[in-house]
Amino acid sequence: YYTTLKMPAQDVTVKATYKDGPLIADNTITGIVQDSEYLKGATITFTAVGAGMENTNPNPGDYRFRPAGYQIGNVSNSWTDMKFSTSMAINAVGDYTLTVTYTREVYDGSSWLSDGNTATKAVSFHVVNVLSVQTGDTSPIIPLAIAIVLLALCGYGATRTGLVLLPSMGGEQMSASLTVNEELDDDAAFREADKAMEQMMAIKGVEYVGMMSGSKNAGQDASNMLLSSGGTHDLRVYILLDEEASRDNSVVAKQLEQVCEGLDLEEYSVATSNMDFSAYFTQGLEVNIFGDDNEKLLKISEDVMDLVGGIEGFENISNGQEEGDETIELTIDKNEAMRHGLTVAQIFSELSGNLTTEKAATSLTLDGKEYDVKIINENDAVDVDSLLDYEFTTEVTNEDGEKEEEIHKLGEFATVSRGQSLASIQRENQETYLTVTAEAAEGYNTTLLSRDLQKKLDQYEAPDGYTIEIAGESEEIADAMSKLYFMIAMAIILVYLIMVAQFQSFLSPFIIIFTIPLAFTGGLLAIFITREEIAITAMMGFLMLAGIIVNNGIVLVDYVNQLRAGGMERRAALAEAGTTRLRPILMTSLTTILGLIIMAMGQDVGTALMQPVAVVCIGGLLYATLMTLYVVPCIYDIMNKKDVAVVAEEDLDFTET
Repeated sequence: YYTTLKMPAQDVTVKATYKDGPLIADNTITGIVQDSEYLKGATITFTAVGAGMENTNPNPGDYRFRPAGYQIGNVSNSWTDMKFSTSMAINAVGDYTLTVTYTREVYDGSSWLSDGNTATKAVSFHVVNVLSVQTGDTSPIIPLAIAIVLLALCGYGATRTGLVLLPSMGGEQMSASLTVNEELDDDAAFREADKAMEQMMAIKGVEYVGMMSGSKNAGQDASNMLLSSGGTHDLRVYILLDEEASRDNSVVAKQLEQVCEGLDLEEYSVATSNMDFSAYFTQGLEVNIFGDDNEKLLKISEDVMDLVGGIEGFENISNGQEEGDETIELTIDKNEAMRHGLTVAQIFSELSGNLTTEKAATSLTLDGKEYDVKIINENDAVDVDSLLDYEFTTEVTNEDGEKEEEIHKLGEFATVSRGQSLASIQRENQETYLTVTAEAAEGYNTTLLSRDLQKKLDQYEAPDGYTIEIAGESEEIADAMSKLYFMIAMAIILVYLIMVAQFQSFLSPFIIIFTIPLAFTGGLLAIFITREEIAITAMMGFLMLAGIIVNNGIVLVDYVNQLRAGGMERRAALAEAGTTRLRPILMTSLTTILGLIIMAMGQDVGTALMQPVAVVCIGGLLYATLMTLYVVPCIYDIMNKKDVAVVAEEDLDFTET
């Protein structure tokens, strides 16, 4: 709201004339205008100007009026020099009149002399607690529109911002897993390990490098590392960083990857931390495909891999079936085999025996080591390529009742097809499913990429009985966020009910609740400005804001209600409350902000986890504190059109019964 002083049409004047002509001169008072309003305690400055005082070349007999003194209430003073200006502060509310006395002087040819006549000039004004607000000066719709537009823009921006379970955190502990080329012998593998340690120690920020053989898991912690087992070609590297490098160990991670690329390794992986909480959550994308037929599952998983590969930002895409073996599927016509005197069990038994070319015979012990002895017979081995030419000998009874042998080839009652077996099968609720996994490349967010993938999956037509679901990190984030949304909604409801009980009203708490969207807008703005992702800890900041920011609204609305109950007009009460309660509102907000600023600005590893909480709270408090002074009065003015009835004690009529 903007305030203006009530200006009269013109100053009240006293007119005087010169001796030698009709020239009109006025006694005036500048600085105070008739019926104007001034705040209690404000400095008021006025100047008295007498008629004819500007006459610098007078003629004998000319008149002028010289300001001689003034009076305001019981206070009076006089001027003894030519400075006819005075400043004062009035600390009592009321109606006042300023009266200035002018002494008439006549010019005798050499000097101005008083002739004993006087004139007065008076102007009335008011000292008030709050300046009157003229209706129609501003519209409450403007601040509300600004707040709503900002909230909508922030909400849209939130949908375009990635979600993460936990913020990215540095750490002084890192790990890596290396798999040395299997063609190297043990001595050569150890030389590669020594080379890797030397190059890793040369990286700036690395204080210690330890290595053990037998583990391929770069994400396991130190206790599991001691229990791991494996070959000499599987190396586990344990790295400690100094304090400066631990603040952002992604730089060291890139240098470690460069070292690994220069070694004779089959594969490697680097973990930026082996002690952070993210190890307990699923990382990256997972797409689960449910169905019954393994071949169809494999085919659908390959289609899904193509869809994932078509989205920029995904890497290391896999369905986990790369190590599956090629299969040969033999389909037997059971009825045809029966006509030739064979059953499926007989066919399987004979083929199984002939497909196996080696048998364990015995074991030998030599120099303390035990060796298995196997006998390999490839004379009657069945060749896969000529499998359908395999001959079965059967006995049949001829027309004379005599038994005779017949030879039939497998191809007479069987067909062969080639396929691929599944390397692993997973089940959930006794339903088979395959999982397609992928990782988000650096600079990309899994949840944002998953939204693009979901659009493609919605267009993909899966066979009947097969379902495709996005799981993994996106599912965990969605589940965590839905729970936090519920918690925030419940917090708002509880806060509202508590205020209803305190205010004994539904309307005032409803007005105060509008400070919460303001806080959420500020929190989102803070996230956008700091270019952070929305993490679970950031959502905890929004939950805290729901209970903190209403304090400002309570302080403001409660005082407005008190002023209106005392008889003050609605808009005047809003302006007075805004002025009087500004300091308490700023103090309560600033104390909280200053308490959180250390956490928000902290650079060490320990503050990284809770930093989003501080950023959201600071942004929400700053923005909401400013906007509360504009938006809450506007909403109050719109929703409280009804005047408050003030009943004086003398108006009450008590009747004893």
